[in-house]
Amino acid sequence: MDFGTSSEAISLNAEDGIEWRREEKVYIAKGHASASRGKYTIQSDIITAHYRDKNNKGGTQIWRVEAKGNVKLTTDQESIVGDNAFFDFDKGVLVITGKSIEAKTNTITVRAHDQLEYWNKRNVLVAKGNAVGQRENQTIESDVLTFYFINSTQNTKLSQIEALGNVRIKTKSEVAYCDKFIYNVSLETATLNGNVRVTQGKSQVNGDYAEINMKTGVSSIRSNPDSKNRGKVNSLIIPN
Repeated sequence: MDFGTSSEAISLNAEDGIEWRREEKVYIAKGHASASRGKYTIQSDIITAHYRDKNNKGGTQIWRVEAKGNVKLTTDQESIVGDNAFFDFDKGVLVITGKSIEAKTNTITVRAHDQLEYWNKRNVLVAKGNAVGQRENQTIESDVLTFYFINSTQNTKLSQIEALGNVRIKTKSEVAYCDKFIYNVSLETATLNGNVRVTQGKSQVNGDYAEINMKTGVSSIRSNPDSKNRGKVNSLIIPN
């Protein structure tokens, strides 16, 4: 999800015209506005592009783009919708805010009710506020969801998922709850920490710490190996 640097050109368009404020060093596009850079296009009601002087010989560079109202960001592989957004090309961050944010990539769909951040150099996507991540037959819900990506030769691949706060994980056969969740996508293994509950059918196991192999379906639940005060593991097994 590389959205470029401040040195790359931006194409700015709008149905109601573009206002140039020289003293403020901004361009303001209004009415079904759009801004394009490389493979990225952002659409919004109003788009403001902040620029600065590039050098003493003339020339400028766009260092920040703000979008207000009905934001939609698209590429050949991803799409994001929200209420408002801004790019900070110096910091390499895209932030989208709103009450119903949705991001779709070729591997996962992410929803959030407060904020979505993408850190370009780190290839990290952070969803905040009743965050939900869906991929294949797995749904993860939590206060904050963090997705780590790696660049391959043809596209961007998801490598790890972290969930923090009021975590709920649902698969085809299980529902699990915990305080913190880490999932390794390539290994298909997960660790769950804090107030762990794993339910399968009518049976339930409670503990401090769990390891789950999503591929084999094998779960191991026990007291937290890093805790000084280890608690008990409780289970309720109800035969079919």
